[in-house]
Amino acid sequence: MAQDKAIKEGSNGLLCASCQYALIGLDPDSVCPECGFSIAWSSELAAEQLRPGDEVPRIRLAMFLLLLSTIIGMPGIAVYALLTCTLWLAGTTALPGWLFWGFQGLLLLGSVLPLLTLTSLPRRVQENRGILLTASWVIVCLLGLGLINSGNESTFMLGSALAVISVILNLTRANRSIGSVIPAWSRLGQARQTRGPLITAVIVIAVGRIVLNTFGMTLNYAPPQYGPLIWVYLLMVATEALLLIGSIYLFFNRLWISLRLWRSMMSTPKRP
Repeated sequence: MAQDKAIKEGSNGLLCASCQYALIGLDPDSVCPECGFSIAWSSELAAEQLRPGDEVPRIRLAMFLLLLSTIIGMPGIAVYALLTCTLWLAGTTALPGWLFWGFQGLLLLGSVLPLLTLTSLPRRVQENRGILLTASWVIVCLLGLGLINSGNESTFMLGSALAVISVILNLTRANRSIGSVIPAWSRLGQARQTRGPLITAVIVIAVGRIVLNTFGMTLNYAPPQYGPLIWVYLLMVATEALLLIGSIYLFFNRLWISLRLWRSMMSTPKRP
């Protein structure tokens, strides 16, 4: 088989599929010293050019869907952080129609696209449990969107939090699944595991805003009237600002990672 021959020959004359670095004399089980791309995967990509198969097209499709997930899902998280602050500054959850439905569209697609990413991966690396968990969080996202449309401020806050958490969890799972077929993801994508701080921030914001809403507190009221609650309010504003900054950072970080590996997947490795 061409693939077996390529792997047995190791790095003899092989070029890195990511950066075209010469891999002569290197252990085929190691990574490219220039960019960290797996030498074994470079060998497999080179072998794929010599024989029919469906794995490379499937991985390319998964990478494309993951890229879309990043472009849509991360802005959805940023919009959540922005809206939860500005809505309470205005003292209302009334939104322009395009923003109201656009926000929900970002969250829905940000949750569904990772599911499509998982199902697009080669069958040998698909995990039924992971796909079921991702599908479950899509259902949670739909439930959250239903609460958003209830018209109540507290349920709006709860529903948007559920939908955002589903996006975070599904995006993380999709990133990890890509890492199972592209070893370089572990080195290039250090931020891919970041979900704990994001989820914590979403929960803190949702709980805090619901508490404040229960007491009818918005910026339209003078802080001294509410005493200790002003500290809850300031905590919410600070958390929302951090979540907004963090989601913007992760957006560009993951976008850079996705584009780099997408370019590597679309390149045709040169045979010696």
